[in-house]
Amino acid sequence: MSHPSQSGVTGWRPQAFLPIVLLTVCALGGCSERSEPGTVTTELSRPPVWRLEVGSHPLEVELALTSEEQQRGLMYRTSLDANHGMLFIYDDEARRGFYMKNTYVPLAIAFIDRDRVIRDIREMKPLDENTVWSGRATMYVLEANSGWFAGHGITPGTKVTFSPELEERLKFR
Repeated sequence: MSHPSQSGVTGWRPQAFLPIVLLTVCALGGCSERSEPGTVTTELSRPPVWRLEVGSHPLEVELALTSEEQQRGLMYRTSLDANHGMLFIYDDEARRGFYMKNTYVPLAIAFIDRDRVIRDIREMKPLDENTVWSGRATMYVLEANSGWFAGHGITPGTKVTFSPELEERLKFR
């Protein structure tokens, strides 16, 4: 003899509805990546990107604000979209050193001072663990695909301009 469940329906199994509940929660945003206002997300698995201009050339960048984000940088990536990069933002000006440990994408790095003027640009080879230092104190470091700066005629002395949304985001660091 079977025992009726509390609902009075024989064979009622609440756990059978768990997948439906989870799918509904995800569809309503419970599993989605949250983007901050003013950001563009290229893929669900990638962090938000922010717009800036290097001279007159637009670039979309991920931000590296925390020590952990700065240490990881673009490590383990196998590609970097055209006109995309990563902006490292520090609290003070200092000489900065970068290497390419676990970084498979050839990069160009611009060292930028507190006035947001590029002071040095260096080309970096994948997996090269030799540290490349800025020639002078910088507050920002911008990584892009190898050749991006040269291909756009960008040289030391070029001004970097943050979008209003990026400026707003940086107020809350």
